Amino acid sequence: MLSKVPASKDSKVLLINPPMSMEEQAGKSSMEVVTNILPSLGIGYIAAVLEENDIAVEVIDCQPLNIDHEELRKELKRKEADVIGITATTLSFPSAVKTAVEAKKECSDSYIVIGGPHITAAPETTMAHGCFDAGVYGEGEVTFLELIQKIGAGEDLKNVKGLYLRKNGKTYFTGHRPFIQNLDKLPFPARHLFPPLSSYHPTSASCRSEPLATIMSSRGCPNKCTFCDRKIFGNVTRLRSVDNILDEMEEVIYKHGAREIKFFDDTFTLDKNRILDLCKGISERGIDIEWSCLTRVNAVSQELLKEMRRAGCWQILFGLESGDQKMLNRMKKGITLSMSRRAVYWARNAGLNIRACFVIGTPGETSDSINRTIEFAKGLDLDAVNFYAFVPLPGTEIYDNLV
Repeated sequence: MLSKVPASKDSKVLLINPPMSMEEQAGKSSMEVVTNILPSLGIGYIAAVLEENDIAVEVIDCQPLNIDHEELRKELKRKEADVIGITATTLSFPSAVKTAVEAKKECSDSYIVIGGPHITAAPETTMAHGCFDAGVYGEGEVTFLELIQKIGAGEDLKNVKGLYLRKNGKTYFTGHRPFIQNLDKLPFPARHLFPPLSSYHPTSASCRSEPLATIMSSRGCPNKCTFCDRKIFGNVTRLRSVDNILDEMEEVIYKHGAREIKFFDDTFTLDKNRILDLCKGISERGIDIEWSCLTRVNAVSQELLKEMRRAGCWQILFGLESGDQKMLNRMKKGITLSMSRRAVYWARNAGLNIRACFVIGTPGETSDSINRTIEFAKGLDLDAVNFYAFVPLPGTEIYDNLV
């Protein structure tokens, strides 16, 4: 449990994952049918920390309930929250801006806070929109809790680390907040404040037993891929204990009805011994559920993959990215084509379903390197393949270089 510092007055908090249509996510294409709609673990964790500190909090997750901006505007007026927190990725940021503008109209006395990946990747341009009173930079749990406590006590926010604040038309940063080192101190996400898991829609390529629950067993990634933004959780991996993970697995199964679990760690198998212990714990507790994970080809072994399969893992997602070694090197992926072939071979021998991701069009790409990637993918024994068109996202090394 995080340290508890009561506010001097009750503050009603509303956390929002803003509206986003299938077309906004996938464009006008048949890809709409495979769009992922999953609960936001970020606001789930923040809501849980607020509840743990006796702060009244509600969540509006617009996407699973098909709540559009008109309906959200009516909800904002009804809720009359003191603080409204809005999460946003770069893709959903325009919707977050529209939500904040509507909140200012309907709840003129509310304090509007933006959080999530986009503010951390591009804080200055985010705050320049002028519709946000504050922005949470990086991990949000402790920062947002202290913000609420300071507002409740009528105190200045300048001493709350991790905030971008607007004052007299200008933006200033209160300073970096250290990462949370002991993740076991965090409560599990407040899933009871969200729609039921059955309301969500995971893509069919990565799920075969709904409802699906998502879990993060670690934070931070030590790798340096140029197309990836690591600013929220940093470059140092912090790991939850095996018992803590097992407890959350049991909660999503027995309390929330999950029939499958997806681990959303950047590199789930970074610590192989921890995952071996997790597999052992799943067996010892009699946890009977299928699960999947994301990881890297240089972070697995044949023994590990076999144990994962025995413990219920049905699918593994590898970020292979390219079938051209020069492109992998340019991306600073830190893997070789032979590593990819070996990991796919091991996973197949272990009986796992194998999904792979490739990205097309990063700087330096040519028609020849694209064709090599396609042929490489065709030559592997894969069950599902995702080809992504390169998008330079704020906060990434490629984005900064292109700018």
